[in-house]
Amino acid sequence: MDSYSVIADLGQTLIQLLRRGLCPDIIKNEMQIGLCSPVERGDYALGLYFYYLKEDRENMDRNLITLSDSLRQYPSLPLKIGVMMTAYSKTGLADRALDEYKIMGRAIQILYDNNLLAVDLLQGQLKNQEQAIT
Repeated sequence: MDSYSVIADLGQTLIQLLRRGLCPDIIKNEMQIGLCSPVERGDYALGLYFYYLKEDRENMDRNLITLSDSLRQYPSLPLKIGVMMTAYSKTGLADRALDEYKIMGRAIQILYDNNLLAVDLLQGQLKNQEQAIT
């Protein structure tokens, strides 16, 4: 995969996955789940932010891939990506933390249950993947 948009596509994949699992039971409107910095949340009830990107040397393949007789390229760069998830409730102060913990708990459960992102869930350029993403 040689597209600069794969990180954004991964973000969209996670957002779609969370929207399917959280809406409308936990969060009423699916547009309240999105990618955002924790300090600039807008109207989101749940925001995801990639705060950590690092080369995954353990899973790196350094062998060139032969595309044709005269064309070779390096394989895709494996990355480890850390995701910060932040819940924002608009309920009153007395219930806000409890509501946010419910959102976070369900979101964590969804991500745990889907820790291997199946090909049919993938968005954007990731749809061209021939295997699931961990």
